[in-house]
Amino acid sequence: KPIAIHVGSAAHDGLAAKRWPLERFEELCRRLVTEGHDVVLLAGPEERAESELLARAIPQLRTMHGSLAQVARFLSTCAIVVANDGGIAHLAAGVGARVVALFGPTPLEFAPFSPDAVALRPSSCPPCFDVRKPVVNCVRNIDYQCLRKDMTVEIVLEAIRDSLVAKVSSKP
Repeated sequence: KPIAIHVGSAAHDGLAAKRWPLERFEELCRRLVTEGHDVVLLAGPEERAESELLARAIPQLRTMHGSLAQVARFLSTCAIVVANDGGIAHLAAGVGARVVALFGPTPLEFAPFSPDAVALRPSSCPPCFDVRKPVVNCVRNIDYQCLRKDMTVEIVLEAIRDSLVAKVSSKP
């Protein structure tokens, strides 16, 4: 089963700040491919250019794009979905996929709702995204170090491995 990677999120009103850096996604994808995983990039309109950059940099990656219904069907077939704090993480949880959602400025209470979803927020910074306001601003004015510094590739890999092990051990 593939591991799906979604590098995007909504980009309007500063919401692109909720994205994990592309160079971290590249390192993650390289490591997963090296470990023998089938990695598929989900490429919607907001992140098509970034996904194409990754696919050119790592030829073993496949790219998937389609209608929301096609994406939902695909997500339901994945071993795990790794996504930023955004709609794809919630959709994946809704179709029963295992999810590792990368949370930076958003409070964890807004994480995907599923027993198979893990919301990572390995930062001591306070959440600074208020869902009642349409704009994201780093409250400490430190350029979202919660994502850019505190969320390492090792932490994400560990969450992926833990989730994959949990899936194997929960099979009947």
